[in-house]
Amino acid sequence: MRIFLFFLCFPLALCGDFNNDPRLKKIENYFNGIQTLKASFSQINNHSSVLKGDFYIKKPGKMRADYGDTSPLLMISDGFWMTNYDKDLKQASHIPLSSSPAEMMLQETFSFESADVQNIESSQGILKVTFTKRDTMEAGTITFVFTETPLELRKWVAIDPQGNVIDVSLSSLEKNISLKDDLFVAPRNESFSSN
Repeated sequence: MRIFLFFLCFPLALCGDFNNDPRLKKIENYFNGIQTLKASFSQINNHSSVLKGDFYIKKPGKMRADYGDTSPLLMISDGFWMTNYDKDLKQASHIPLSSSPAEMMLQETFSFESADVQNIESSQGILKVTFTKRDTMEAGTITFVFTETPLELRKWVAIDPQGNVIDVSLSSLEKNISLKDDLFVAPRNESFSSN
């Protein structure tokens, strides 16, 4: 599950100055009120395939996306590395978490200070914010979609630099529950490679 969105807007200044929008503070407070998160997710890819699974966060830096029976893919961040593990092939690749846009959501303190906010809009009880983490421009931009009352993360929509669209919806969110650290340990692999 890649949580990246590429948003074409050139030059960047034409996107508008949203970084001082007061709604951003509400979003920061929302994420900063979360230490752990468990949710079910449904992911729709470019070719309309639907994948489902469970998503976990434990701050700082830890994340797990387990696709269950719908895919052999398992994604784990241990706070330092983001690992993609194929349970069928028993192979993994990893990148530094610091090079992933997911790092921003997994930090102890969430802040838009390190981001360029390209759009924020509210309509019919839905709040959307699109931003780019400045030091990962090549990975694209991310759009979060929230319900406004109460404020709750419901989905993100991603388009990578190759134009692949990924739509991830969340349900059954549980916040600030006990999560074991071994959820965020990548399996031992027969083959392990670095990208």
